[in-house]
Amino acid sequence: MAFKYWIGDFYVDVNRNQVSYQDNTETLAPKAMAVLTYLAKKQGDVVSQDELLTHVWTDSVVSPNTLQRSIAQIRKVLNDDSKNPKFIT
Repeated sequence: MAFKYWIGDFYVDVNRNQVSYQDNTETLAPKAMAVLTYLAKKQGDVVSQDELLTHVWTDSVVSPNTLQRSIAQIRKVLNDDSKNPKFIT
């Protein structure tokens, strides 16, 4: 089953772990895609670090740094500046 959605002008193809904008396509790591998709589903809600760690890394114990690396990868692909965010605040 194909799962695709838009974030602003960015087209997200979950099955391929790809985010496309205009003629540029970037591939995200599977866990980064899972973080992005969870945040997209919770759009407008405050999502805690613990909630993300619980839902994305269900059978693993990982450090918050692992989540921060995924967020950094997502920000890079979405061209989202952490100091002036448009997508992830």
